[in-house]
Amino acid sequence: MHTFFIVSLPVYSVAIVALLKIKSSYFEKYKLFLIWHTLINFSIEILNSWFLNPVVHSPLPILRFTGIFSQLGFTGLFQFFVIGTMIYQTAYSISEMFLFRFRASMIDYKSKVFYTYLRANIYIYRLTITCFLILNIGTYNIALDQQESNRQNMMRNYPDSAIEITCPNVIVAAPLGDLITFYNMLIWLIIVTITLTSTFATTIYLRKNLKKNSHLSATVVRTQKMLLFSLTVQTAIHCIMLGIPNAMFIVAAFVGVRSESEMLKCGKLNGKTENGSKGNSSTSTIFSVNKWRVAMILD
Repeated sequence: MHTFFIVSLPVYSVAIVALLKIKSSYFEKYKLFLIWHTLINFSIEILNSWFLNPVVHSPLPILRFTGIFSQLGFTGLFQFFVIGTMIYQTAYSISEMFLFRFRASMIDYKSKVFYTYLRANIYIYRLTITCFLILNIGTYNIALDQQESNRQNMMRNYPDSAIEITCPNVIVAAPLGDLITFYNMLIWLIIVTITLTSTFATTIYLRKNLKKNSHLSATVVRTQKMLLFSLTVQTAIHCIMLGIPNAMFIVAAFVGVRSESEMLKCGKLNGKTENGSKGNSSTSTIFSVNKWRVAMILD
């Protein structure tokens, strides 16, 4: 995990410096979105590598934070809110970049019904993220008590589990028995649904309509297609590396884990697992950026 961060640090640094040096009024807004997205990913790397360091206990639907924040006394619930906010910002920045790409590709974009659809998605994003923050801040103390109850129930149901699962830095997934967790799960589903549908729909729409823009030269159309392709590839990587593991965890959170092997598969995608009874851990070679992203939806 730390080794991967050492490799990714210069990559992020070079990317940010290169973006800052670009001087173009046309590219200015898009550049800000790219810098925003890169800084969020960089911040997430730092949080994941040192401050959060989450661990999944298989086959239990729990997440235990073991990083600097836990050592400083921050609860697992607070750390979940921090990382949840960062993830939603990442998804939001992706959608903003696709909206910009649509505007740049269509000269009469405001007259398009599809533009209204994309703008509506942006407003839904903003409303959803705002509701996520307001509700979780307003119900924080209630959620702490609920998590304590969930941890005690988990310990009673799995008496052979490690005592660490009752620590305050642990969060338990109980979406069907905990209204606050259920609400957060719905927020996650809304964000994922909007991100997937809007990005794929924008890609398909532009690929079909760029050819119809007779006012654009062949070179401009080709450049627009290349930019769209690069953005689509980035989104596909996010989908493969984050979407699939997230889907596995959200299914586990709702319907439970039938066997330890299933959770181990999810845990390996997540970066680290711990056996709930023996405390044995194993670390996979997948990118560390997945480590917290695929597990945070457990709460």
